[in-house]
Amino acid sequence: MYCKINIMKKLFFIVVLFITGSLAFSQSADVVTRILNSEKATYGQVCYLSAVYQNLAKSNASYSACVKALYDAGQISENYNPDGYVTYEEVAGIFAKMFKNINKSIMYSATDGSNRYAYKLFKADGIILSSADAKQNLSGQELMNILTACLEEYGTSEDGMDLDLGE
Repeated sequence: MYCKINIMKKLFFIVVLFITGSLAFSQSADVVTRILNSEKATYGQVCYLSAVYQNLAKSNASYSACVKALYDAGQISENYNPDGYVTYEEVAGIFAKMFKNINKSIMYSATDGSNRYAYKLFKADGIILSSADAKQNLSGQELMNILTACLEEYGTSEDGMDLDLGE
């Protein structure tokens, strides 16, 4: 019983953080709703979240424009199909480049930010569940959970994303 209550508290906390994060992003509620309702997250959605966070794109930009913005910034190695499904490992690789406040591992730094070591770093930091498979596609809700965990763990007041709620 305690475990179920604890899980419910965590889910509620994640939802609250998500709403706070989405407001801080100044994203269209329509885009956030589409991401949350996605059965599988896409490159376009991940790149949108990253590009808007980094002010590489405006909140009304298309997914294609956000993919191109990250490609032009050198944060992704190819101009991905915005409608292609993304894996946990790829999400970690893209999101790891978003934050200045991330404590990078030796292997992540040595491999110039490889997706594999970003994924391992996120698992070690508790951003991605230990049961998640690196090559598995994730839902839009799982994508937003990862973003929320990243904002909580790595967000700073400098970039306006410090979600420290006094815990």
